[in-house]
Formats: sequence, structure tokens, C-alpha cells
Amino acid sequence: MNYQIVLSNIEEALEELERIRDKVNSKNIDDVEFKIALQHVYHHLNFSWNVRNQKTEKYENLTDDEFIKWGKYPLDLDLDE
Repeated sequence: MNYQIVLSNIEEALEELERIRDKVNSKNIDDVEFKIALQHVYHHLNFSWNVRNQKTEKYENLTDDEFIKWGKYPLDLDLDE
């Protein structure tokens, strides 16, 4: 597992969740902003799983197709197990 990549994406997701929490606490967020912020969180969580075994060099030089693919919900993450 590439702990550096996983940690980086989890930290990004946590930072976004904190921003969401603060805006919700202050009742200062609308549906559109909430949706975009959650998409950002999910993107980083998905990335964490999908790139966990990639070399740092590959991650640093990812293609547009890889960015799209790795940002999607993982097909190999079965939550029913």
C-alpha cells in the first residue's frame, strides 16, 4: 500500500468535511455548494482506495483517463461483505 498517497487523499477529504461541518453549523450552505463539497470528499475517498497500490511516480503523472477512473466509486469495494 502506498501510505503517502492514501494519507494525502484522506487528509483532503477530512479538510473538506471540516469545511462542510463549519458551514452546516453556521447554516451557511445551500444544496449546490453542499453537493459540490460532498463530491470533493467522495472523489478523495475513492482515490484513496483506487490508487492505494500505485507507485508515487505513477500517481504524480496520472493521465486524464486515470484521474477520471480513479475518482470513481471503486468496483472492488463490496460494502455488503
